[in-house]
Amino acid sequence: MDLEQLGLPRALAARLRGHGFATADDLCACNARELLDLPGIGPGALATIEAALEAWGRRLAVDPWAPYVCARHQRPTYDSSLTGLFLCARCQTEYGDLLGEPEFTSGETYRGFCAHCNRASTLIRLVQWYFCGNCERKVRSLGRGIAAHQHFARMWEEVVAPQLPDIELIEVDETRIRLAHEMTDNSTEDFEALVDGEVLAAFELKSGRGHMLRAGVGPLATSFQLDTTDCDGIYRIAQKYGRPTYLVNVQVVNRYSPPTVRHCGLEVVFADLWSLDDAWRDTRPRPRERKDAAYFATTMFRPLSALATHVLSDAFEQAAIRLREEGPPPLYRPAPRE
Repeated sequence: MDLEQLGLPRALAARLRGHGFATADDLCACNARELLDLPGIGPGALATIEAALEAWGRRLAVDPWAPYVCARHQRPTYDSSLTGLFLCARCQTEYGDLLGEPEFTSGETYRGFCAHCNRASTLIRLVQWYFCGNCERKVRSLGRGIAAHQHFARMWEEVVAPQLPDIELIEVDETRIRLAHEMTDNSTEDFEALVDGEVLAAFELKSGRGHMLRAGVGPLATSFQLDTTDCDGIYRIAQKYGRPTYLVNVQVVNRYSPPTVRHCGLEVVFADLWSLDDAWRDTRPRPRERKDAAYFATTMFRPLSALATHVLSDAFEQAAIRLREEGPPPLYRPAPRE
């Protein structure tokens, strides 16, 4: 079958002949990468060629060096690699429903902790998908985020609720696996404090390995890093409700139960908007990433045990009034550009 029989536009067929292609078989011996390397053959021409071949039940050759498809982006990326997660049966199903069938699932089961939901199970399996570098970091952070949410809610019941029995803590933004295009704009709060169904305050959670006020274990943080997109999200949350909004940081450390890991929450601290704004020290690009981070002094944080006293004080209502009248403070200043 020659190129005209394929139904290709004359100009494209002429271009292909100039590169030595005369028949459909010649095209099918090439892969997409090789065609795109040819002068005058771009994505549009490639799509036309593939559509013409498909109409005849033909297709281009498989590229032996093609990038693997990132399961979260659902498209090929050259930094995709095989990523293993130890998941319980429920989370394995949840991931599979969203990401598609895993590349590998171990026949052997293990006793340990799920990398996502953090629950103990005797039916843990090693499951593998391809993820790009950014998605691998995101997926591996989900279990830490869930552990932070669980620990904050637990500590609220132990430390805050006895002093504020009329306030109900509600989780709003559940941590779960999402496709890359489904990511939110960071303007949904993680928790709300409600009184008679009305929002009293909003809380945005972050987690890290270091502790801020010597109430945890391991290294003491010397500064606090927050992506500027997260700062913008906190700003929008405060703007949306006009109610006091707080940054909460939970120290999460790993305890291993080989071959699995359990994420454990320890120190819980909080900072109000104006303390956050006053503690800003610098904004600069994050290493090896295309986004900026703001850096804050850790002196802005207070222990969770101080939250109830703060809410019951005049300072809390004054903050609410100031927020309504002035709006939220800027929280950070943009990084200088050369």
